[in-house]
Amino acid sequence: MAIDVRPATTGDLAAVRQLLGHLHDQPSDVAWSSATWGRILGDPNRTVLVAEDRGEFPVGTADVLIVPNLTHDGAPWAIVENVVVDPQWRRRGVGRALLKHAVRAADDAGCYKLQLTSSNRHDGAHRFYERLGFTATATGFRWSFGERERAGAA
Repeated sequence: MAIDVRPATTGDLAAVRQLLGHLHDQPSDVAWSSATWGRILGDPNRTVLVAEDRGEFPVGTADVLIVPNLTHDGAPWAIVENVVVDPQWRRRGVGRALLKHAVRAADDAGCYKLQLTSSNRHDGAHRFYERLGFTATATGFRWSFGERERAGAA
């Protein structure tokens, strides 16, 4: 098995949507149009990575965003989101290859840090990130739009 990681292209939309479906309890939550996909691919600060086994159908994906910054002498920072590997391909080096490329992209861009978040319920993912050298250094907070219980909270 040889895992290749490359930037996603226009033709990868269906495969990426299918992979992202594994992140949600209801895969229907992943509903992108080709116009949205075009905006994502056209963002010069964003790279959606896809991992393939010998150039075959994508088996994993990760989204890397480089963020311009005013602190740290203007060094940008990066965030990785939507890291997912097809369940049949887990524990085969796909996630490791994706994150290796994400780290390299952030380093090449001169970022002073690369961060990612992971749901509190994903203990296995947390151990995986720690094995790769990530450290749990902060407590995250999130404001989720559209939740009825949040109505009137702000």
